[in-house]
Amino acid sequence: MQSSLRNGKPVVRAEVGKQIQPGRYEIRAYGLTGDVDCVIRQVSGKVTARSVLHQTIDLPQIQALQGHLFTADLASGEMVDISAFGKSGFSVSFTPAATKFAYSPRGAGTWVAGLDIPTGKFRLTGIRNSIRVWVFDADGRMKSCQYTDPLFDKEALGKITPLIRLNKGDVLVYFASSFSGSAAGDGSIILQSSVDAQMEREWKDTAPDKAIGQPITIETRAKNYVVGKDIPAGYYRIESVTNEPIIEFNVHVNGKDIDGLGVASSAVLQKTNELDKMNMMTIHVVEGQKFHISLKGKDGKRHNGIDLMSPFRFRFIPIDKINVNAKAMPPGIYAVGRDIPPGVYEYAGGDKHLKILEVASPEGQYISYSSGLRSKETKPHRVTLSKGQMVFISSDGLVNLRKKG
Repeated sequence: MQSSLRNGKPVVRAEVGKQIQPGRYEIRAYGLTGDVDCVIRQVSGKVTARSVLHQTIDLPQIQALQGHLFTADLASGEMVDISAFGKSGFSVSFTPAATKFAYSPRGAGTWVAGLDIPTGKFRLTGIRNSIRVWVFDADGRMKSCQYTDPLFDKEALGKITPLIRLNKGDVLVYFASSFSGSAAGDGSIILQSSVDAQMEREWKDTAPDKAIGQPITIETRAKNYVVGKDIPAGYYRIESVTNEPIIEFNVHVNGKDIDGLGVASSAVLQKTNELDKMNMMTIHVVEGQKFHISLKGKDGKRHNGIDLMSPFRFRFIPIDKINVNAKAMPPGIYAVGRDIPPGVYEYAGGDKHLKILEVASPEGQYISYSSGLRSKETKPHRVTLSKGQMVFISSDGLVNLRKKG
């Protein structure tokens, strides 16, 4: 298929059931002069778990793999968008790919455990690129999300080995980016069997029921704060020390060996307003977690710790244990089984507020749902919350969960 110009960019767009039939394909690009964006999405615009498949792949990596972008199972109702940076035209081939069992994924794409790759517990090794790995169950629900970026820390090369668990029928989705030229390799990973690895399904929660200790000053910085070292496990109300008005405040949480577990974000609905400096957010953090903060000022500027000359400072004030009303949850971080009862809930959007709900265990992100006024996503999602998971709430209002049964 030859690219055509869309909004000034060369794009190849293939709708499953029209330009290509449902099936498994090896997708390659020819004639590229720069990086490309690859997206698998629903034609209807509906947000699904597979909507997360959006990745930029850089040219040196594509060249190292003779034009290979990814291999994937494509279903009816889905669309593939491949757009190039720059204005030079290019072409894409969709070659039917036979199922071939291998002990590790053969490049970026989607791989079914028990069919394309083995089942079991594995460490991801051989990582020399920035990688994103998702695991979905057979029903399309996200089980985990792994993100590593060793290229920003050369000493980490070969040392970052995240754990994943693959059951029969699970789908592993893998993409990589090098962002540092051909020396970064071809983006391959190796599944190394790790039968004896301890995969924690619950956080070890040592947060006290009653507030103890003094307020702790936390600032925007590039380095993570480590719970249990820089700040005790516990419940905290966050106050702003700066006089600058803030319209968005974010707490980014990582695991011991995993980046990108979840984000809790508090924002204002009207940009003419600002967040309450005395109560930016309430959070519950436990040992084994790391975090950093970022924000957006009323002037529109974002602050994420890169500007070390003028960091924003906040007080984390210890508070007593909290009990959250699942029907009206404010932005924050909560533990299932302690702050929120475990069970099966329904979660829906469709009103005037932005709502993002993320759930994570120490193994990785379990699921992420986003909805808003323009998302067209009004049908309730069914969410199972299990004891020991952490829930991350982002909103410019309240997030509502309705318990089933």
